[in-house]
Amino acid sequence: MKKNSLILNILLSLCIPYMQAKCICINKYLTLFTGKDPQAYQNKYPSWKIVKCPTHQKFVNKIEETPAKLAYLCAGIGNVADLLDHHPDLTISPSSITIEVYTHSQNGITTKDISFIKNVEKRISLLKTANTIIQEKIDTKNESLDKTIDYLEKSGWTLNNNGTELILNIKSPEFTRISKALSKCILLPDFASECNKIELSYGSLSISLRNKLTKKVVVSTALYAKMCHTMLMANVPSLVIK
Repeated sequence: MKKNSLILNILLSLCIPYMQAKCICINKYLTLFTGKDPQAYQNKYPSWKIVKCPTHQKFVNKIEETPAKLAYLCAGIGNVADLLDHHPDLTISPSSITIEVYTHSQNGITTKDISFIKNVEKRISLLKTANTIIQEKIDTKNESLDKTIDYLEKSGWTLNNNGTELILNIKSPEFTRISKALSKCILLPDFASECNKIELSYGSLSISLRNKLTKKVVVSTALYAKMCHTMLMANVPSLVIK
């Protein structure tokens, strides 16, 4: 009995320091910053601004670029999110992408957010070398707006009452796959003239479309929505849109 107790004590003396080290390693990514800590990182990454909300604070960065480079960055953010198991909030418009990041489980900024920023900054620095793509206009000559809208409404899209906006709202935890699918949507013809706003966060996606010139939904808007829908379904196999 004493021998067994001795063996157990030896095993515990060996295992406990290892377990403690593992816990420290895990917890260091969840350390909640207070005081001057976030400000020091904002000085290091000046494009990332600290925004104080009623219940927490977060880092926000707005990047203005061409659609081709926005697509490159959107896919890169998806890769970083997958690598770090971290999910920022993205707002995508025809000329910019806004990134908001904080650790939801800690309700504030942690070292995990800093690791995310460091990795995204590498993608941003590579934007200068990203290839540009010449986009062609959508051919609307033989297309019917009513028929395309009917197809979209059966596929989960909603046309608002005054016909000024096509909206798709999705609930899905597939952040990485959706962000990569969106990068392809950005490269589709007429993204810059048909996309109003795209919002992506962990668990949800919202797409708002309208024609930039007419301020309403026209044939090209509906066709762009149809191509976006196809792109999402092709790249996110688990996605169910009703």
